Amino acid sequence: MTTSVNLSPEQSRTLFLFEKLGDEQLNWPAERGRAEQRPTGSVVYGEGEPAPCFFVLLSGAIALSRVLHGDDVEVNRTDHRGVYSVATRAYLGDRVGQRYPHTLRARGHRRAVADLGSRHHR
Repeated sequence: MTTSVNLSPEQSRTLFLFEKLGDEQLNWPAERGRAEQRPTGSVVYGEGEPAPCFFVLLSGAIALSRVLHGDDVEVNRTDHRGVYSVATRAYLGDRVGQRYPHTLRARGHRRAVADLGSRHHR
């Protein structure tokens, strides 16, 4: 089961992606983001699904996979706090296809992912 809470400016400031932002700029992720707890193995988003947001790892681990010749192949796994996924698509907007190019799964013991820009927060 996925649980979520609002992402605070204080939480955002601790991530390398946002550490240089001023107080006013930190309101953007706080207004749009939420911290989600995900069970190990759960799909955060699936390859080919619409891509309305990007994700930042707060704790735990994530794995990226792609379907190649009908097989689900893990292409990357990390537990590095602050890594992000599909931010380029969010940044480029309509200039690129807005579908997730891979699947993101929660891995590890503690599982928290920040969902930024979700359609629930627009």
